[in-house]
Amino acid sequence: MTIQLPDPNSLSFSALPADARQEVRDWLDAFASNPVTKPIGQSLHRIARHIGRPYGTVRRKYDEYRKTESWKVFIPKHKLPKSALHIRTKNQAFRNHLATLAENHQRNSKAAIRKLKRQWKNREHIPAYEDFSGHPSFPDGWSDRNLARIIQEECDARALQSLRHGTSSKTNYLLPQVHLTRVGLYPGAVYQIDDVWHDHFVTIGRDPQPVRVLELGVMDLFSGCRFHWGTKPRTRRNDGTHQNLNEREMRLFLAATLLEHGYSARGTQLMVEHGTAAIRDDVERILHDDTGGLVSVVRQPIEGGQQALNNYWPGSEGGNFRAKASLESLHNLIHNDLSDLALQTGKNKESRPVITDRQLHYISKIIKDVSKVNPAAVEALQLPGMDFHSQFVPFLNDYYRYGLNARTDHNLQGWKELGHLVTEYTMLPGSDHFLSAEQFLALPEISRLTLAQAAQNDPKKYSRKRYLSPNEVWLPAVSSLLKIAPHTLCDILSQDLAREIKVEGSYIDFNDQEITAEKLIYSSRLHTIDGATRELPSGQTFSAFANPFAPRWLFICDAKGTCLGFCELVKRPSYTDTAAIQTAAAHKRERIADILQPSRQRQEQRVAETQALKLHNNRLKKGESIDPQERRSQAGRKASATRRENRVHHHAEILNQDDDTQLAESILSSPTHQHLSSDNTPDDDDEFENPFT
Repeated sequence: MTIQLPDPNSLSFSALPADARQEVRDWLDAFASNPVTKPIGQSLHRIARHIGRPYGTVRRKYDEYRKTESWKVFIPKHKLPKSALHIRTKNQAFRNHLATLAENHQRNSKAAIRKLKRQWKNREHIPAYEDFSGHPSFPDGWSDRNLARIIQEECDARALQSLRHGTSSKTNYLLPQVHLTRVGLYPGAVYQIDDVWHDHFVTIGRDPQPVRVLELGVMDLFSGCRFHWGTKPRTRRNDGTHQNLNEREMRLFLAATLLEHGYSARGTQLMVEHGTAAIRDDVERILHDDTGGLVSVVRQPIEGGQQALNNYWPGSEGGNFRAKASLESLHNLIHNDLSDLALQTGKNKESRPVITDRQLHYISKIIKDVSKVNPAAVEALQLPGMDFHSQFVPFLNDYYRYGLNARTDHNLQGWKELGHLVTEYTMLPGSDHFLSAEQFLALPEISRLTLAQAAQNDPKKYSRKRYLSPNEVWLPAVSSLLKIAPHTLCDILSQDLAREIKVEGSYIDFNDQEITAEKLIYSSRLHTIDGATRELPSGQTFSAFANPFAPRWLFICDAKGTCLGFCELVKRPSYTDTAAIQTAAAHKRERIADILQPSRQRQEQRVAETQALKLHNNRLKKGESIDPQERRSQAGRKASATRRENRVHHHAEILNQDDDTQLAESILSSPTHQHLSSDNTPDDDDEFENPFT
């Protein structure tokens, strides 16, 4: 008989289980390798021995194949899935019923299985089990494990998660995402701004109270650098509510960012959210117009519009978590790095360390006890945790500058594609001292060649490759950024954030506990918007903006809101810093000169008259003539004698001999040079002809 092999592309063959397909191949190979000849029985015995099957089985397969001439007779029926008619748990209607129960139970699937079994006991309608065969015993295949497997097979985890928690990428990470890259960006292309809670308490105030710390931060997406940040203690008001971050702080922070650092000349997108770190439409319009469209606002898209069930109740909308994945990842790193600080809150109430509540209770009790005995000693208490102004803010500044932004042991997306990779060399293998590319090129040639040869022979010993830190990518580009104009800052902050201040003498005192516990002192020297400087008159009142996120500058406006300029925070040099004290003294003299300049200009005539009076009296005191013509004649004779004396000394130096002076005098007294000593003596600027040439 002729053996017909199955078409490998046949759906009926490819749909078989793998072991069933292999058994079909074994049968066909056995018949092809042992052709059936007469006597038939001997041939079939030979095939049975070849395939290792009973003779009766081989005879049955042979007879079936002779009738059908189809390879399907060799399919092992016992290896095929049983029909849904025979196994009711395979009935699709039943499986859909069980999947619906699982989808309706939001917490987990075990409740759905329990409900299915209650329906069976109550003889409620269940697809494929309408006859309730074997009731009240549960049907075959209704074990908890098997029913859970059916739910897993029928309910896609992504769809189940969508029904329970929505389609937002923040709550459902299983759904498709939009994966972005920083490749193709540039420094300042995208600023991501968001708020973050620090997971610990700090103390603040003269009567220290434990508070949480809120922070606004901005990250440059290209470099991954958190280049600007600002904190705020979450203090309690008198009515019991807390002072959280709000739209006011966001305006202040945004203004400080664009003033202190700036935006790119190629355009900057501000990626913000719809909550705390939001930008109002009018502020967005001001930024767009005043920067010529270079600064734009991109709000992360609201998700939830695509419902899990169409025309059903909409889910709670939320921001696109993936839109700021880099920033959220950075926040997670900050939480982890600062998790060793005292008074930890944990990421939630359930994870708060047990000692935190005891420490908070101790702080409250010790302050209360000491206040009763000696209120003045409260400030000297040593408490667990850090003081906000004197300890935590300086610590956080160092952490961001030397820790977070200086890290090189990272795996930031796109770093290799962007070429943010450097090779460093060491002359001391095994040490942590490596030379940058600039330091390597600055070595003497012989040292450079020797080290290069050693690194080539043993690169792991004498060199290493490392990623650039975020600071190394961001800082070189800062100088090229553009700063917003002072009037733009005032327009962003608007008059609702202005405070009335009065110039007292040469300074402006400013108190703001959100900036520092001490009084801020600003110079009354105004840097005007046209680049000039002038002193604000003492005693006058102005409107001012003090930004807790950029306290260096105090912006000054008049009563109509016109921006006049800004005044700088006074720097206090240390008593032992001589150079800084000298710089401050020079600045003081310069300011005094500026303050007195208008009066000096108005009193020039009076000063000149006084100087003339003193000069007249001094001449009389010295016995000099007060006649102008006689004084000019005396001055001319004196100048002539001085020039003659200078020429004598000059030629004496040329001759370089002891008697050269006498010779020079005789030459200069000759008739050829007598006219030089007359009243027509040329000025010192006239060229002198050397007689020895």
